[in-house]
Amino acid sequence: MPDSVLPVVFSNAAGELFEHPAGYGLIRYRAGKRPDGAIAAMLTQAGALLLRRGWTNLLSDTRLMAPLTDEEKAWVVAYWQGRQVARPAHVRVATLLPLDVFARRAVGQIQVGVLPGNIQYKNFGEAAEAHAFLVSGGVG
Repeated sequence: MPDSVLPVVFSNAAGELFEHPAGYGLIRYRAGKRPDGAIAAMLTQAGALLLRRGWTNLLSDTRLMAPLTDEEKAWVVAYWQGRQVARPAHVRVATLLPLDVFARRAVGQIQVGVLPGNIQYKNFGEAAEAHAFLVSGGVG
């Protein structure tokens, strides 16, 4: 299903959060600089969507995303991964990796530090592969 017909749940300078009918949230990050707090607001809304719908799956399309700042990385680790943000206890995240090498490195640094059983990250090059992973229940 094209993103243009998916319901937009939240939108800000960081990107857009969609509700996918296959049972997962989809964050499509925008290119360019973000104001302080934009990533935090996006992930807070994503956590709320997952809880509201009873979902545990999220597709994070970071392909166009600019590198994360040190402050954004620290927030993701402390609040998103540290479960200071309301979200399911376990989240399965299929990530479409950034094209920018520095953004890709920042995403990798965040993924390496996650506590087992908290968030499961799996990286993909194509959206169809990420979708298949999420709808299969994360097998593969």
